[in-house]
Amino acid sequence: MLKGLNQKVRNWLSGCTFRIHGHEVTDPLQKKKTTIAHINEGFDFLGQNVRKYGGKLLIKPSKKNLKSFLNKVRSTIEANKTVTAAKLITSLNPMIRGWANYHRHKVAKDAYNCADHHIWQKIWRWCRRRHPNKGRYRVATKGALIKA
Repeated sequence: MLKGLNQKVRNWLSGCTFRIHGHEVTDPLQKKKTTIAHINEGFDFLGQNVRKYGGKLLIKPSKKNLKSFLNKVRSTIEANKTVTAAKLITSLNPMIRGWANYHRHKVAKDAYNCADHHIWQKIWRWCRRRHPNKGRYRVATKGALIKA
């Protein structure tokens, strides 16, 4: 059903000329970027996955977006191995807050839980690395993250 639709849309748009940012564009659909999918299969757009599950439309953060966000957080933590906990938190907070605010109006509970788990694991490893001669209890209770 959808196989011929892409070509039909291309044929329909071929006679049109569009003006985007002052430039004339004759073929707005690029073959590499444009796919036509059924809503039950879903598609990713602007970091969101739009799909119908059992007749209900759900918009979630895409897995690719979550993965790139976590990679950015991981690289920030790894690049700041020697800074104080306060500076690490200061650098991570805007990233986490911005990503969470971008996805707050979507179905994002599972993505938030996944991000929370991975960020906690990475920060815990950072704390254990900073205090190699202290036990887990001491690192957790005496404030490796609390003391600035």
